[in-house]
Amino acid sequence: MQPTDPIETSDPARLPRAPVLSVLLLAYNHEDYLAAAIDSVLQQVPGMSLELLIGEDGSRDRSLEIAQRYQRAHPQRIRLIASTHNVGAFRNHRRLVRAARGRWIAHLDGDDYWLPGKLERQMRHLHQHPDCVAVYANARVIDRTGREIGLFNDLGTRDLDLATLLRHGNCLNTSSMVVRREVLEELVADGSSFIDYRIHLHAATHGPLHQIGEPLCVYRHQSATSMVHTANDHVRELYFDAITAIPADRVDPADLARGLADFLRRVVLRALRLRRPGLLRQWWPRVRAHAPVDATELLGLTAVACLRAGCGMLTEHARRLLDHRAPRILYRR
Repeated sequence: MQPTDPIETSDPARLPRAPVLSVLLLAYNHEDYLAAAIDSVLQQVPGMSLELLIGEDGSRDRSLEIAQRYQRAHPQRIRLIASTHNVGAFRNHRRLVRAARGRWIAHLDGDDYWLPGKLERQMRHLHQHPDCVAVYANARVIDRTGREIGLFNDLGTRDLDLATLLRHGNCLNTSSMVVRREVLEELVADGSSFIDYRIHLHAATHGPLHQIGEPLCVYRHQSATSMVHTANDHVRELYFDAITAIPADRVDPADLARGLADFLRRVVLRALRLRRPGLLRQWWPRVRAHAPVDATELLGLTAVACLRAGCGMLTEHARRLLDHRAPRILYRR
């Protein structure tokens, strides 16, 4: 056995034989938050047939000890899948997906947590709308200390499709997601890395998605283990991969062009913020090569996207000046 091979601690005789839902909880150096995350799952619908898979990824703190304590206390619900060495978020996620037995998979990062009634609301929607591929919820946003920042997005309660996700970018909260298991199984099959945006886009190629506008989970913004915070350039590569990986027969060229323009808009803003004009020189030819429109139209779409984002930021700033109690919106449509 290699040091990175996962080791499962569970009691198969006490676990549900055919759970409806598998909850994948990814933990790495989350000792300050992990108990709250686990408790928030266990406090959902008591009678629901679910299994909680805790992927403990060789943490250097007490995360493993906390996960072991919960597994011993709740063997009828918890499976602990751990490794002695850190394998990274993607491999940790992939092995949990492969181990999951539920028809549906819910995701939760170890520094986030759910609010009461979340799963009940989502499973009710899925039961009432059998064509729905995934259901999300809005989230309250807090900082590392637990201070309230605002809301994750302003999409409200609505159905979502691929065109909407390309126009608005990565605006869904992954810790709120409940998705068909086969969607994730397809993504992890080839072993390549991806970010959460690719999950959302891939799910949308299979059918409609839905978001519940009410915040039903709590998202910790820019935690110490966040990839966006610690590896922004790598995340940008994976973000571009998410857009360009959509099969050509599943996406309208006009929607793809708008999605690529929105990506360029993010590059422009990042380059301005960090004073890195090289980002534009790096990304313009790559995006242009994949765009189903000519350079002039792509430039125009990008300008419109930048203008819309600028107007949104000004509106947000004015709104908060007029009302200091108004919540900040992390991802504004």
